[in-house]
Amino acid sequence: MTLFPILLPFFGLIALGYFAGRLGWINEAGVAGMSAFVIKFAMPCLIISVIANSQITALVNGAFLASYLVAELVIYAVAMAISLLIFKTRLAEAALMGLGASWGNVGYMGIPLSASLFGPEAAIPALLATAADMAVVTGITVLLVEYDAKRGQMAVLPLLSNLGGKLLFHPFILTLILGVVLSATGIGIPKVLQNSVNFLSGAAGPSALFAIGASLAVRPLKGERAEIAAPIALKLFALPALFLVFGLALKLEPLWLTTGLVLTALPTAGNVFVLAEQAGQAVQRVSAIILVSTLLSIATVVALLTQIM
Repeated sequence: MTLFPILLPFFGLIALGYFAGRLGWINEAGVAGMSAFVIKFAMPCLIISVIANSQITALVNGAFLASYLVAELVIYAVAMAISLLIFKTRLAEAALMGLGASWGNVGYMGIPLSASLFGPEAAIPALLATAADMAVVTGITVLLVEYDAKRGQMAVLPLLSNLGGKLLFHPFILTLILGVVLSATGIGIPKVLQNSVNFLSGAAGPSALFAIGASLAVRPLKGERAEIAAPIALKLFALPALFLVFGLALKLEPLWLTTGLVLTALPTAGNVFVLAEQAGQAVQRVSAIILVSTLLSIATVVALLTQIM
């Protein structure tokens, strides 16, 4: 299979967004608006269209989730340990470094890329990975950041309740649940809404990729080289290698194994920057990790796909 025609639209749209940001055609407020459209409208429509039209038994794969999550948590812990022990950072910064090393751009980039490479059914592993990312590694990071901010004097149960509520009402999670209900009951998407859902879901991939490029352009590349090198190397090389080990050990089906391998090889998610900005910790460092990992992934993802396709 020739990869160039498949990958050109993905990295090409990122490049277009980047140049639009560099030329000043779109600023940070514009990126925020595009991101809101993708997160709250386009991507939920893509999620619900894939899930609602799938068999409910195809939506759950315990071996995949175990392989994906265990690999992520190991890499998260290693990145945190490097940050704490070598660079002597605060706990909140170390948690964000762990997140930067483990949370890939699965939601924005992984879902449309997987569907294009391996067919619509490959979006299901990407959706499960997105849910796992948001519920587990993101949740752990928020807890650690809050714990550090309150110097260990937090009320754990209220914090957990607040975090659970935020995650539950995220558009991705809500539409994931709704899609499962529509699939399980056999209702599917009502015909009167089908065209609108298809129209919006078609905009998810292009809009998300353009927004990624624009967001990289409007954020300056700063950050200590040594401190960003470890999370980037862990994200692009160690995480997919570890997932492959676990996936082979648990005998994942070829579609789930190859899709998961591509997902774990993706660059750091832009949402890590949002969390860093909200926490006021390691903002420039996280921005640098996202930019450099995205640029490097152009070569690493192509090299990986050349081997597995």
